[in-house]
Amino acid sequence: MFGGLAYMLPNLVFVVRLKIATSTGRASGVSFFVGEFGKIVATIGILVAVQQWYVDLLWWSLLIGLLAALKANLFAFLLKS
Repeated sequence: MFGGLAYMLPNLVFVVRLKIATSTGRASGVSFFVGEFGKIVATIGILVAVQQWYVDLLWWSLLIGLLAALKANLFAFLLKS
């Protein structure tokens, strides 16, 4: 669960920020790459925070959840075709 959240929350913030920038006309390549860098930093930050605050953490389950969230679009594509 935490692995999926570590992927979903930064992406949600990125999409909302990019949508707002596009609607106001302030979207650019630089803002896109800054947002991507922010996603990476936020994902690592969430993983570190979960490791610090959740004592009984099973790393393999966290990483499986993260991997499943990362590959969900591939699974959907394979199931559709």
